[in-house]
Amino acid sequence: MYARIKTSFFRWGWLVPCFLPLAQVLGRAVFTLCAIFFLTIAAPPDNLLIGVGMGNARRNKAMMRMEIGRQKRVKEAKHLHNFLLDAWYETGIIGLMSLLAWLGLMLRRGVRAWRSADGLAQQHAGLFLAASMAILTSGLFSFSYRSKPFSIYLFILLAALAFLDQSRRTLP
Repeated sequence: MYARIKTSFFRWGWLVPCFLPLAQVLGRAVFTLCAIFFLTIAAPPDNLLIGVGMGNARRNKAMMRMEIGRQKRVKEAKHLHNFLLDAWYETGIIGLMSLLAWLGLMLRRGVRAWRSADGLAQQHAGLFLAASMAILTSGLFSFSYRSKPFSIYLFILLAALAFLDQSRRTLP
């Protein structure tokens, strides 16, 4: 077994240097995201209940600005790169709980529509549900709750799921 692993590494070991630049870029991106997350948690808004107001997180320059690399280039983030942290920081606990309750309600209706449908309707519901989950998953590391994928596309997909659930209950 050891010899097989060793020959496999030497056979494909030349690929390792090809992926090092990618690993360095990903390492910097992960470090930047972690730094933004930790700075957000370390410096919470003054009012935890209602937050700082929608769109006002970028005004906190100490949290959104950081030096990156050996050249100490200054980068400024426009949002927190996590829709849950963004919603909590800008709208407080009330806004975050409202968003999570709405998402939970709509996703529950979507799962119910997917389970109870049959044939083509079940395929449509599964597609809309998978696309909604993809947007939510990418929103954990990429965009804000005010971005186009989250605020428009997710709403359309969840509305389609709600329509499928409603039409299932009203049709004979």
